Amino acid sequence: MKVVYLNPSGQLGGAELALLDLLASLREAEPEWSLHLIAGACGPLIARAEGLRVSTSVLPFPEALATLGDAGAGGNAGSQLSRTALLKKLFHAGSPVIRYVALLTRALQELRPDL
Repeated sequence: MKVVYLNPSGQLGGAELALLDLLASLREAEPEWSLHLIAGACGPLIARAEGLRVSTSVLPFPEALATLGDAGAGGNAGSQLSRTALLKKLFHAGSPVIRYVALLTRALQELRPDL
């Protein structure tokens, strides 16, 4: 079984620590599985995943999209961002996001994950 995980950051936060716990548990339970992590940036997450014998790659997350934060998904940051400002950021993120989706699609096609 080949499993690919996506994470927008290479840094370590709560979600990334939970992901590392999941990877460690899967590595122990299913040592023959192929686990791969695609991160949106270099950072300590990559080294920690590789320490768990998880293959990794970095596909830089578009800056225009990264600066949206959780505002684009209606999170807390969105309460301090006007609709006009959010629409402007989304407009500027359009082209880089299209390129990122194409690169991510190509990476996934090459990795051919089961999950």
